[in-house]
Amino acid sequence: MQKKVNGLILILISLFVGVLSVKAEEIYYYNDNGVAFTKTQYDFFSKMYFEGFQCYMTHEDFNYYDINNMNPDLVENSFIVETNDFNFGITPMSEEVTGTKKSLKISKISYKNESDIVVTAKWFKNPTTKSYDVIGARLNGIKLGNSPLTVMINSSGRIDYKDIDSKTDGFGQSFLLSGTNISITQTFRVSNGGRVYASYQHATSVISKSNSKKYTISPTGYGEVFKFTGKAADVYDNAQGVSIGV
Repeated sequence: MQKKVNGLILILISLFVGVLSVKAEEIYYYNDNGVAFTKTQYDFFSKMYFEGFQCYMTHEDFNYYDINNMNPDLVENSFIVETNDFNFGITPMSEEVTGTKKSLKISKISYKNESDIVVTAKWFKNPTTKSYDVIGARLNGIKLGNSPLTVMINSSGRIDYKDIDSKTDGFGQSFLLSGTNISITQTFRVSNGGRVYASYQHATSVISKSNSKKYTISPTGYGEVFKFTGKAADVYDNAQGVSIGV
């Protein structure tokens, strides 16, 4: 009799856990591209990228990550916010809104031998000059594992950039700033065992795409990444960078 009671209890417990599991996996959000997110997955992308990036995600974006790792608790961030007068580090993101021009965030999710990195720049005030800005990273003691994808989200939608300018110890992406409500993300994978330094440099005067690529990757450069030369030397805003260990 005792065995039967214990068996019944186990069945009831299993059914209860099953119900909880189903509820935990209910779809929380669909976007116009047909990508479905649970609440946990939605929160993961908010922390890895930014709240609202989910609206523009494709199935390819979603499938880039292992579904078993879509946990916001696994994501680590580092932030910087630029004001008109000075730069300062912040946590959490809720402190970004008042009196700021733009923010820069670097996020990571680490596995055994690799880490996925996302760098996010957000404009809180529409920039006056719109020319070729540059976003990229310096890799210290680590190697790039794939080709970075840069995405600009603005009032017109989404624009993808994949023509990365590879340099020694890092890379950059030049892109034409446009529209309003601008956010830029850059996603890439690196080996573990070093540090990623990321920088977003805004052109304060008009510059051509070819001239925007006149830089080397250097710890003494803008944001500890870009050392501009030639016609690019006095164009960019020298914004502070962010970094994260992997």
